[in-house]
Amino acid sequence: MLEKGIIFFICIPEESSSQRVMYPAVITDFSEGIWTAEFKEPQELLHDEQEVLIYCEHNCEFMQQSASIAMVLIDGEAPVFTFTTTSKPVSAESRQCYRVCTVLANIKSNIDGQDGCSVLDISLTGFSASSSKVLQIGSKIPVNLYDCQSTYKGDAIVQSIKEMPSGRRRYGFYCSEIHGIRNGLTEGLRQISARVQREQLKRLRGTG
Repeated sequence: MLEKGIIFFICIPEESSSQRVMYPAVITDFSEGIWTAEFKEPQELLHDEQEVLIYCEHNCEFMQQSASIAMVLIDGEAPVFTFTTTSKPVSAESRQCYRVCTVLANIKSNIDGQDGCSVLDISLTGFSASSSKVLQIGSKIPVNLYDCQSTYKGDAIVQSIKEMPSGRRRYGFYCSEIHGIRNGLTEGLRQISARVQREQLKRLRGTG
């Protein structure tokens, strides 16, 4: 399902994350069974000999394939890396639960009264954001999401906590809100997730 120039997503396993976080990348070369690719979003999670999952559209179907990072060639905000596939592609399930990296989208939120918290990734059921607030796993807190002059409000449950080098914390939130609430979190997650994915694909194709 892979070929030079194709846009795909890579999922990097994280013990602290209860959902898949998907990072967009593009295939730049292929030689002797080894693929070369480049990330288009800042992240620092790759390392040599790392096991990952890759996803992409193939014949109008979302497919999944396991892979192994051979080497990180250029480290930094958008690393270049090589990898080999380690299984045959299969149909991916629960696509609606996949998270999409939003670092470059500059989406802000208000977490339990603290404004200006950056949203790091998002899905139809939840999101992660950085905050200096001290929150507890399982607690329900008020959240505002800001996007394109719209504000989406509701309560979210803290699912995961990860300390960041900056001293802030990366929180994973789950939204259990009933669907259909106008300007609620569920609507916001759906709107923002769709917009970010469209913009990422445009950027990777050079049309945005």
